[in-house]
Amino acid sequence: MPAFKVHEQEYIIGVEDIERTAFRLMPNEINRYTHVVKIHGKKFPIVQLISETAEIPESVLIPLDAYKILDELGYSIEFHK
Repeated sequence: MPAFKVHEQEYIIGVEDIERTAFRLMPNEINRYTHVVKIHGKKFPIVQLISETAEIPESVLIPLDAYKILDELGYSIEFHK
């Protein structure tokens, strides 16, 4: 599984972890101008999905970090207007 750094802390996150989180989680309301990823037929804000998977507070996770992680894992990320 790939290792990712967020604020100098290393996290090991794999596709299986993302899929497991998406299966049990209900997506937050999607605001305008938010990046989203569709998994199991549900659209998730990317920060919510990575925050829940890695147990990082959403307030310290920036969208660019979430984008890089999901992109590296092969997910298609959409921009929601």
